[in-house]
Amino acid sequence: MKFIFYMIFASIILSGCTFKSPLFNLTSIYDAYTINKDERGIYTIIKDNVIQKKLQAKILASANLSNFHLDIVSQWGEVLLIGEVATMDDKIELINLARDTIGINHIKTYINFKTPNACHFFDELALLTKIKTDLIVDPLIDSTNINIHIVQCDVVFSGAVNSIEQEKRALWYALHTDGVSKAYSFLHVLR
Repeated sequence: MKFIFYMIFASIILSGCTFKSPLFNLTSIYDAYTINKDERGIYTIIKDNVIQKKLQAKILASANLSNFHLDIVSQWGEVLLIGEVATMDDKIELINLARDTIGINHIKTYINFKTPNACHFFDELALLTKIKTDLIVDPLIDSTNINIHIVQCDVVFSGAVNSIEQEKRALWYALHTDGVSKAYSFLHVLR
């Protein structure tokens, strides 16, 4: 049983799921597989990674913002700001930092304000494990390019899927997982 848990946990970490922490932003041999499966092409992947790192550096230099509570996703020049901030001023600062970053074509946000008694790390981990496991075992979903972000027990998807049916199935799994408040999709539908 422990082996199965460790395998699922390792697959979550290595599959593009995020914990709102730069510590879990692992670079590994798995990235070669991910790049091969990614629909964007190597030039766009590199360009998106540069945009993401620029914005993360700006956040790191900010006195009020933290990369620990924010996921920055860049896909096809579109930036997704996902996570938690303390105040409306922090949210505005985050959006302005993104606007001032060269290469960003469009900005989308899923930002909640930090609240006490919000979903805790272990709650987020349990939700992430359950949803990612459901996506991996579903033969109708290619979960390789689906990233899952948990924000106060809300599920936010980013990445790409091959069809609207795959997006609907991913949302269905999220909404039918105990403990999930809401589910939202930033998934690009490729076909």
